[in-house]
Amino acid sequence: MVITIFPLIVPPDLTLFDAASSRASQTFMLVGFALLIPVTLFYNTFGFRTFSGKIHSPS
Repeated sequence: MVITIFPLIVPPDLTLFDAASSRASQTFMLVGFALLIPVTLFYNTFGFRTFSGKIHSPS
């Protein structure tokens, strides 16, 4: 739907390699995600285990 409203939002002569960021930026983001994903998984698992079974239906 966006493409039909704004057909030239991405220039047709722009390639994937022109739009990509530098290798240093991609490495920085990869290291950041690699460090944050285990922390996020641990935090969510801890929260679900801590609060599981605490809410009961009023029936």
